[in-house]
Amino acid sequence: MNLRDPQKWVKSELNWGLKTHVPNWHRLAYALDVAPEDLREYLLADWDAHVAAVRAHFADRPGQLMEIDLEKDIPEEIPGRLNEFLGLDLDVRHWGAKNVNPKKVA
Repeated sequence: MNLRDPQKWVKSELNWGLKTHVPNWHRLAYALDVAPEDLREYLLADWDAHVAAVRAHFADRPGQLMEIDLEKDIPEEIPGRLNEFLGLDLDVRHWGAKNVNPKKVA
């Protein structure tokens, strides 16, 4: 499971789509039937519920859930951890950031 600061995740979700005419926050609020001013709190609660549900699902199966904190873990160490966890031989050269949105809002 990928983890990061929930506040930063929400900001990223709301910033996604700035290249289009309709920013993601507008689509999300409409799709989720949430008032735009309540969307941040809704997404934070959803994040917390999702993380708790995943951890609860794997609680009785140690060793079957790997958590990676995208902000705290050392990027160069993640492929090695994945190699161990999945029994693979991942090449660190193929590890990097994708879909980075250069524009930022609130």
